Amino acid sequence: MKYLVVSILLAAGAMVAQADIYSFYSITANDPSGTSQTVGESQFFMDVTATSSGYATFCFTNTGSASSVITEIYFDAPVADPSLGFELVDIINNFGVTFGEIDHRQKTPWNLPEGSPGFIADRGIAAEAPSSQNGINPHEHLCVEVSYDTSYDLLELLENGSFQVGIHAQGLGTGGAYSESFINNIPEPSSLMLSATTMAFVGFLRRKFLI
Repeated sequence: MKYLVVSILLAAGAMVAQADIYSFYSITANDPSGTSQTVGESQFFMDVTATSSGYATFCFTNTGSASSVITEIYFDAPVADPSLGFELVDIINNFGVTFGEIDHRQKTPWNLPEGSPGFIADRGIAAEAPSSQNGINPHEHLCVEVSYDTSYDLLELLENGSFQVGIHAQGLGTGGAYSESFINNIPEPSSLMLSATTMAFVGFLRRKFLI
């Protein structure tokens, strides 16, 4: 029994080592008061779990209670040789959230709205109309399963800034009048240790909403 417990703990440790949580920083300033930017930076989080089999899950959570709704998510994969082979496999729409893949041939510009010059989207998903209802509102979350070439370490690419994820949010600020765009932060080495509180919260969301 002792060895079984040790094995389970080691397996759990390996799973945690492959999971990182990222916050976001605002790249726009549409709200002159700064409230909208602060809300997004304090409420929006991305939990990434990668496996050695070439699959990863990105979970996006709106953790707070302030007015806000994530309506679009974009992935900027690095140009590499061989190709990263980054593809969207499945969109896991949880309760109250409905997203679909964006057809870049029908969207101009093909980028994060108001994006930085260094961000060029390869793939994107958006909330179906009405986006204010089907987007990621406070206390809701969405997961996206992706695939990639196993010759690359996806988490390492995220941690060194080669791979970026951008989100566009609406309904921010006073009266929900503002929209802002955000890009994931590159975490400091110390922040890669996931806090028990955050892990417990993400675990609660997954148990409650994932199907």
